[in-house]
Amino acid sequence: MYSRLNRKGNPDVEQLKRSSHSFGDLIDISLINVFRITEDEYDFLLDNISDEEIKIFLGVIDGFDSKSTFTEKRRGLELLKRKLDE
Repeated sequence: MYSRLNRKGNPDVEQLKRSSHSFGDLIDISLINVFRITEDEYDFLLDNISDEEIKIFLGVIDGFDSKSTFTEKRRGLELLKRKLDE
């Protein structure tokens, strides 16, 4: 079974890095790279998750002033997998 964890050198990210973008686009590129998802998968997630699920999704990433717990990270990754497998 092909997993997003097997992806190396995501071509979507490589192409996006070459062109100039706004700060918001840079954050999008970072999230695409961190989660090893394609741009289409990222767009699908944004269209199909609720505001509460976005908080869970972003809970995977440690903040500057706080660290995510293992449980928060696991919940975020489970949400990502569940949504992409729909």
